Amino acid sequence: MITCEKCGFENPEGSKYCAHCGESLYMSLERNYEYWCTRTPGYIVYLIDLSDGMKEKIDDLIDALERTFMRMISICVQGTRIKERVAMTVIGYNTSVKVIWKDMRMEDLAKKLIERRKRKIPIFDKNAEFKTEYDCVMSEGLDAAKRDIRDMIQSKNKRGMGEDILTPIVVHITNGSLSDSYYSSYQDNLDSILNSARNLINGGPSGRRVKLFNIKYGKFNDNEEEIIFPSQRPNRPVDRVLYDISTPMSDIDIKELGYSPIEVSKGARFAALNVSKGATLEWLLNSIK
Repeated sequence: MITCEKCGFENPEGSKYCAHCGESLYMSLERNYEYWCTRTPGYIVYLIDLSDGMKEKIDDLIDALERTFMRMISICVQGTRIKERVAMTVIGYNTSVKVIWKDMRMEDLAKKLIERRKRKIPIFDKNAEFKTEYDCVMSEGLDAAKRDIRDMIQSKNKRGMGEDILTPIVVHITNGSLSDSYYSSYQDNLDSILNSARNLINGGPSGRRVKLFNIKYGKFNDNEEEIIFPSQRPNRPVDRVLYDISTPMSDIDIKELGYSPIEVSKGARFAALNVSKGATLEWLLNSIK
């Protein structure tokens, strides 16, 4: 059976549309590249934790993002033209939230990559827009991602493109730090994060859920096991939080990830925990297209 992401109705295998609400059953994360086109472009928000805990990983993170963007552009190339099949926003957070790129188009991204490569500098500057700082306002970062997606949906609705909006994707990369000096207690901060994530996930177009994919990049100790697309709630408190705020996979999502070297079980969520290698991070960034 195939579960409809919008209404939860169970449809027979092979169904293209939900028999209950008429929703397309193929708007899953893994199939987005097949649907992305100039009429129905995809939309990704990269939400980046830039707290001090990410300092040692920032070079590998920037490198993985740059290679991911290059691959994305190559998919959008048709002949000598770059087709606008996807747009992206990049948001960073530490002591505050900053929108680094907003609604970046592929042609503009290609120009930026070329210009940076000519100057032999990375796509992001770790001493400027990607500079790590103390504190970690994760809930505010999630709120900023929600506002960005809301703005995108409203803009497309005004242009009469509301019915063509594909499921937005939020890729949240963090070291798992939940410290925020604004809150008087850990529980208050945790409640705020859970509430912000819930509002973000429920803020998709036409009642659909936003795909929130949480990647915990790095380990607090060597004994932590790498967990990719978990289907059961992890034991460690931080891992449990990231699991809880990740979007559950639909049956279609699980089926489409069947090609990957990672076993994906029913009940899995869009989460990857304790990722320690840049190569694994890059694979994850590319696996969600």
